[in-house]
Amino acid sequence: MKMQDNPEHLGKHHTATTVLCYSQIITQLSPPELLSVASESTSLCTMENYDFRNRPFATSDVFESTVQDFKILTTGHDVKKIYELDLSSKAFPFMPGDVIGILPCNSHSEVKKLFTRLGVEIHMRKRYKLTIKSDTVKKNPSMPKHIPPEGILEDIFLKHLDIRKPMKKIDDE
Repeated sequence: MKMQDNPEHLGKHHTATTVLCYSQIITQLSPPELLSVASESTSLCTMENYDFRNRPFATSDVFESTVQDFKILTTGHDVKKIYELDLSSKAFPFMPGDVIGILPCNSHSEVKKLFTRLGVEIHMRKRYKLTIKSDTVKKNPSMPKHIPPEGILEDIFLKHLDIRKPMKKIDDE
């Protein structure tokens, strides 16, 4: 299956280059026309700041843990699913019945495979800084809320993007 480069398929602010991969198409996006991306090769650091994650409960603290096991406690199509989770860390306070939000991370090996397949593995650990271009013609331009304005490229793919989810059209805000 081959797909032609089609900017309309991705939204009017993006252009695309397609790469064939395991019978799926991985699309490498260029930055929106309103963003300027500067890469730097300064010292490596990672951002452990969760302020840019789409958090379901923004007022609560974030605790890191691994889901060891889970089971669905409810059945039926008209019933909201309720899960029981077994977490690796018990270092945070919770009571039975508490509601939690889960901020998933992509695996390091999958992110590395993606960068390798796209031919940009040498850029994984490069720092970036996003700014709005001064010559943008977009009315009321804004930065993407789910991506930190600066950091390391690998961190975006590990913590801020769902690399398994099919792409959808990006809406103007």
